[in-house]
Amino acid sequence: MDTLDFDFQPKTYFGDNRSSVVIARLHYPESQWGEELSIFAEYSQGLIYYEVADFYSNTYTVQPEFTAEPLRLNQLIFLIETMEDETGNSENIDLMKMGVPEVTSDFYPEITKYFEDRRRDQRKAH
Repeated sequence: MDTLDFDFQPKTYFGDNRSSVVIARLHYPESQWGEELSIFAEYSQGLIYYEVADFYSNTYTVQPEFTAEPLRLNQLIFLIETMEDETGNSENIDLMKMGVPEVTSDFYPEITKYFEDRRRDQRKAH
């Protein structure tokens, strides 16, 4: 992988009086249904809360759940790679997601490259 700035951190997610915004979109092309997930950041009472939403209204546990400032790139990668369904069973998510996602973000331009490299490495391993 090329050198990425894993400490990159956007100044803010919120502008134009918005308190909720999609910070990343995940697409799982290997999934039977071509799953799509969105990661939202919502500003409330001085903190930024993170939530994952999908078409089926599943509930996900993410780490971190909230921060005082926007995530660094490495924190967003960790959030994506460790999210679990609310039962704490990552197996259910693994069945739905299938493989390494394609990731896009208006806030983290380098995240697309990181996951493209991960997808390429996964294909080489199989």
